[in-house]
Amino acid sequence: MEGSLLGSIDAFSLSTMELFEHSPGLNDSVSSTSTGASIHLDPKETNESEQVIKHKSMPKKSDRVTPLYAMEVSKATSSKSPTRKSLEAKLVDCRFKSAGCTEKLPKGTLYETEHHQNCQFRPIPCLLQPNCSELVPYHNFLLHHMHHFVHPIFSATLNTSVIFKTEDFKDNQRWNPRWMNCYGRDFFVMVSHKLPGMWYVWVWMLGTPDEAAEYLYDVEISKSSYRKVGTFPVLSLRTTLDEIEKYEACMSMTDFQVQRISQIRESIIGSFEVDLMIYKSKGHKLSPCGQ
Repeated sequence: MEGSLLGSIDAFSLSTMELFEHSPGLNDSVSSTSTGASIHLDPKETNESEQVIKHKSMPKKSDRVTPLYAMEVSKATSSKSPTRKSLEAKLVDCRFKSAGCTEKLPKGTLYETEHHQNCQFRPIPCLLQPNCSELVPYHNFLLHHMHHFVHPIFSATLNTSVIFKTEDFKDNQRWNPRWMNCYGRDFFVMVSHKLPGMWYVWVWMLGTPDEAAEYLYDVEISKSSYRKVGTFPVLSLRTTLDEIEKYEACMSMTDFQVQRISQIRESIIGSFEVDLMIYKSKGHKLSPCGQ
């Protein structure tokens, strides 16, 4: 039984070897042993076969077929999407370019509006008007006032005197600001006289209205036995004096009250004292009196 089985295996091996011997080009890739036959492929042939497979599985871009719906979507998207030239055409210079700003802004957008409101080159009137009518770039605002010999005091409280002459009652006047630096902010205590006969004391802050809304101040005007006190909101430099008057957002006095305080009728020069303290609040809004 075992002899017949081995005989049949030998016969199969011989027939297999004969088959390969009669096949041209395969002698170098086939070797036989006593137990059977094994096939060895040439490495070059293996690489070539793999390359052929890869070439067939990855067609060139030119051979690929694009579905019709994809072509339609692509055309629609490309027709609606703005080109680079159209985007560049919509960019405009900052309106403060002449002052030094080099920003390019997308025209008609919220970003353009916000940039113009907060641009470091936006002009701000000097606080010493009408003696100085210069419009100062925002980034140079503090240095400009130092050139006018206005320097900060690093405190949240202020005690100062306002000195004036009888001629000051006949014209619009503004006294040099008192610059206070506290809470990491710059505040300016302002005093002015405006015809037909009103005096105003208020506090401006270098910042936006929302930033200024975080602060209040207590103020006391006094001389001898006369006192006038009040609490008012700190206002952004963007708030004009006309708006301050309209909303009664500051200490106001008539000519008669100031004359009474300073007793200027008895001399050519008069004065009154200003005591002021700035502190943080929960936030306030500038609104007309009574609303």
